[in-house]
Parts: sequence; C-alpha cells; structure tokens
Amino acid sequence: MNPVSTNQAMCGGCGLCVAACPSGAIRTHEQAHMARLLRRKSKTVPAHGACAHLGGIVGLGNFHTVQALLTRSFVEIPTVKNPGAILLGEQMANSEKRPELSGLSNKVMTLNQVIQLDSYIPGCPPPLNSWARP
Repeated sequence: MNPVSTNQAMCGGCGLCVAACPSGAIRTHEQAHMARLLRRKSKTVPAHGACAHLGGIVGLGNFHTVQALLTRSFVEIPTVKNPGAILLGEQMANSEKRPELSGLSNKVMTLNQVIQLDSYIPGCPPPLNSWARP
C-alpha cells in the first residue's frame, strides 16, 4: 500500500485518530514509517508495552550484527531447511529471486527513539486495566 492510500485509509478517512496504540520495538524502515504516520494522524500516542517502551526481547538483537542475526535465523537453527544457506538479499541459485526484508535497520529502537510519545503503558503484556480511568 502506498503512503497516500495509507493516509486516506487510516482513521476512516477523517484524517485524525483520537489515539493510536503501537506496540513493539522498531527494527525495519517500514515499522519506523508506520510509527511516524500514526504520530501524525493521532492526537495521543502511548507506548503500549515493554517492547515499545524499552525494546523488550527484540532489543537483545542490538548485541549482535545484522549479519550474525540473519545467519543464526536462516542457516544455523537446526529446524531451518536452507541447504544453500541463502540469506535475505542474496541471489538464489538458478533463480532471479532475491528474498528481502523491508529495510532492516542496524539496531533496534524503542518507539520514543522514533516518535514523540504522550505516555507509557508498562508490562508484558500490559494489564487490561491499564486503560481504565482512575
């Protein structure tokens, strides 16, 4: 979906949401783009959960290079069937195809490293009553 149609489709076409509730850490360029889009289109944006607030388990990827993470995920894991050891972005044997990921960033970012947030809702997962009014 292109950004223009995404803008029109969000929030029923009215152009402004009362609140957006993104969760999770930011690892790809597409995730960062969507977070910025939600910020522009929403009056209120809290970080929903520990991953959005602190990076969570995904944030542990910052201790390794992207190459090491891809090699572990797509080659070394015993249950993965990848006899050619093809990594994302590499040419596949006897094919024109190049499996890709949407702009993998060199580091995991928390939501507040990408956009301004209005509040933080902690927890993994956040408790249901965290949205209740006092």
